[in-house]
Amino acid sequence: MSDYKKLLELLPPTSPDAVSIRRSLAALPPRVESAQKRETAEMLDKLKGLGNSLLVSEEDRPERA
Repeated sequence: MSDYKKLLELLPPTSPDAVSIRRSLAALPPRVESAQKRETAEMLDKLKGLGNSLLVSEEDRPERA
């Protein structure tokens, strides 16, 4: 996102590229948020799986005297 902002600083406001960059910059935050939510959900699922595998492993162990 900082790259887009830097490009806007460097380009003249009337540049056709500036219009495209502004449009892309406006569309970026929702996409970033969506990706963060997806990655967080994936990480939590993996952690749950790890926790469940540890619990199953504990149940399979013989009791100690």
